[in-house]
Amino acid sequence: MQFLNASSQRRAAMRIGCMQKSHKKKTTTYLKRYIIFISLRAFITLFIAVLFSSFLRPREGGDRIRKGRFLFLPLSRPLGKSVG
Repeated sequence: MQFLNASSQRRAAMRIGCMQKSHKKKTTTYLKRYIIFISLRAFITLFIAVLFSSFLRPREGGDRIRKGRFLFLPLSRPLGKSVG
């Protein structure tokens, strides 16, 4: 760069500056895209976990649901018949 005249040096410096700016711009774009992708994936995972949490946790009192005086049994077993 010592052998170039002043205008050539300025052009070379501008070219290097433009290259550096475009490189930084691409890096920030990829970084933003990565952050958005990770946060979106975390939000979807959290939403699914909250949605299915009522189905995944065991109910209190075993498999019986108590409402008032009535006692509801699950429909997987026939009522009044013993399996065996």
